[in-house]
Amino acid sequence: MFTTLSTTTGSQKLDDRDDAVVLLTDTIGFISRLPVYMIDAFKSTLEESLAADLILLLIDCSEHETEYIRIKYSSCSDVLDELKVDRSKVFVILSKSDSTQPERIDEIANALGISNPIVISSKTGYGIRKLKTMIGSHLIKLAIDISKS
Repeated sequence: MFTTLSTTTGSQKLDDRDDAVVLLTDTIGFISRLPVYMIDAFKSTLEESLAADLILLLIDCSEHETEYIRIKYSSCSDVLDELKVDRSKVFVILSKSDSTQPERIDEIANALGISNPIVISSKTGYGIRKLKTMIGSHLIKLAIDISKS
């Protein structure tokens, strides 16, 4: 029912010139038509996202059916809303861009209502630097906000 059943955490440098390291946790991945009891069974895993500074919601843009992508995105959004996740820390990442035409990526972003999506390919490395920059910028902003309070 899930594409991934357990969480995995690893460290990642955001910049080769910097010693700053972030922890990235990969939580469960959904597929469509999940029974409610399965979502409830993994609620504790999903609730870890409440403590995260940043949530990256990866969308596989190599899928052929836009409606299928929209349904999966909507399902993930509904679960995040149910958990009352702060939406300001959720960033949608369109992955597998190496398997998708640029026009198709635009079509998917429009269907999901996402302007200026972060588009990546882990296979080719496309967009990874932009993603790391976005993560770093968000964490710097978070640190400034914390220091002000």
